[in-house]
Amino acid sequence: MVRLATILALALVIGLPSGAFAKKQVNQQVDMGKYTCGDLLSESDDDAGVVLIWVDGYLSGKTGDTTIDMKFLEDLGTAVGQACKENKKDKLLNVVEKLTKQ
Repeated sequence: MVRLATILALALVIGLPSGAFAKKQVNQQVDMGKYTCGDLLSESDDDAGVVLIWVDGYLSGKTGDTTIDMKFLEDLGTAVGQACKENKKDKLLNVVEKLTKQ
């Protein structure tokens, strides 16, 4: 999970969504309200990083927070990874909201 957090941080720094998830965005819409932990776990590390960047933006939109907290992103990536391994059928946003108490 540290590797995922590192990839997430790198993706934020260079700002390039890449890989299959980025291609999905071009070819189809992804309903993040239906996106599950199992979906996240099936993504490549790069694509999972893109998803977590989206999640951070989603959370920021709800709270009005305009900062990027790299420690928070690393901790969130670790916590989401652990929770999702135990709850593959749960909706990702529900898991994130429980973890962040949104």
